[in-house]
Amino acid sequence: MTTPAKKTKNKTALILGITGQDGALMANFLLKKSYNVFGQSRLKDTNNLINLNLLKILSQINLKYFSVLDRTQLFKVISEIKPDEIYNFSGQSSVGKSYEIPTETSESIELASKNILEVIKDLDLGIKFFNAGSGECFGNTNGVPANEETCLRPISPYAVCKANALNLTSLYREKYNLFACTGIFFNHESQFRKKNFVTMKIVDAAIKIKNDTKSKITLGNIEVSRDWGWAEEYMEAAWLMINRKSAEDFIIATGVSQSLKDFAKDVFLEAGLNLNEYLEIEKSLFRKNEPTTQLADISKAKKLLSWNPKYIGKYVAKKMYHETCALKS
Repeated sequence: MTTPAKKTKNKTALILGITGQDGALMANFLLKKSYNVFGQSRLKDTNNLINLNLLKILSQINLKYFSVLDRTQLFKVISEIKPDEIYNFSGQSSVGKSYEIPTETSESIELASKNILEVIKDLDLGIKFFNAGSGECFGNTNGVPANEETCLRPISPYAVCKANALNLTSLYREKYNLFACTGIFFNHESQFRKKNFVTMKIVDAAIKIKNDTKSKITLGNIEVSRDWGWAEEYMEAAWLMINRKSAEDFIIATGVSQSLKDFAKDVFLEAGLNLNEYLEIEKSLFRKNEPTTQLADISKAKKLLSWNPKYIGKYVAKKMYHETCALKS
């Protein structure tokens, strides 16, 4: 008599901050891998669910509405769900806005991270934790690609908070033997970016100018250089990190930087436009202490995760333009 094969239990994941670009894309990725997906959001608002609706996955998500700052509620939800994995994409995500609301930024990133780590530690269920970090932690890399051993030199309230969350995650991993890792994400884009991000501001302007509903685009310092990648690919990297046998931090980027000016030129070229004909520079949009150049060394992710980004440099700008056009059509 043949013994029936045991059914493999589908994994359960809790995504904190599921309604943002990264949270929604992470949910989409995990659903394709047959995960049971739970998601957290602070706001019970239809407009807040737009990304999940656009991805056509809202009906497949078990939504929980609460603040990650409420440790009692966080403990209750996690103890009920008993997730195999927790992905934290919650928190204030704008560098510029962090100067206006530094306390809120600190609470939503640092305090939230501590709450999550404490609950995971206290429950002791073997939950794996992924923390979304930021390449902003390194500040200006001064022409030298940052790797996982590079000193953190954050130069904005947002970057300071992300650096502290990175250090907290590392501390809990080492002291309490938690499976806790940070993906140090450099800039990553998609058609789901909000308009307060400069990349979407550029894409949105190009589309409107092409459609004769806008006549110009106003930008600040277009000489800054960033490593822009495609956000969907970064969600795969997060999953690869959390499904290793041991937890480690990884820089997730493309390894290629380009200026904001070149990014904008590439977007406008895809729209059949010459950026120089529509661009205005506004000095008031220049940020103080803004890193001029950020470079990333992704050799560790390539070697240990076998992760290689497909969309690099101008191809990120081109894809963002076309995917946003498709979303709007």
